Amino acid sequence: MERDAGAPSFTCRFIEWPRWAAACTLAVIALLVSYGLVAKPMRGPRIERLGDSLVGDDAMYQRITLRIASGENYYEVAADEHRSSRYPLRPFVTVRSPALAWSTVVLGGFKVASFVLQALELPQLCCSGLGCRQRSFHCD
Repeated sequence: MERDAGAPSFTCRFIEWPRWAAACTLAVIALLVSYGLVAKPMRGPRIERLGDSLVGDDAMYQRITLRIASGENYYEVAADEHRSSRYPLRPFVTVRSPALAWSTVVLGGFKVASFVLQALELPQLCCSGLGCRQRSFHCD
């Protein structure tokens, strides 16, 4: 099979593997990923434990998520909850990104949001796990 001269050249450490070994490896990876998605965690998801058992920033972000679900603005709620819980607002990295809170509200709970976010990450994990990398790229 001839390659196009302008096409990128890829190299992969698994290129010499026999077909059966590659198929077995992919099957094992698929089984492990499936198990990871359906297995019960040793410690339950934090957002599902509604009530007084949460303390610290877990409780604060639970309150933030509940207020967002009632229609309030994330940034206003986060600032208000940080102030009332005596957490700093500066530097900017002390306030989490709204992605998890919004996805939790939109998808109807932490378990579903966690599943969807992990599923979106799966292709990246598979590509980086296969060890494929681009050797050279020719622009003509």
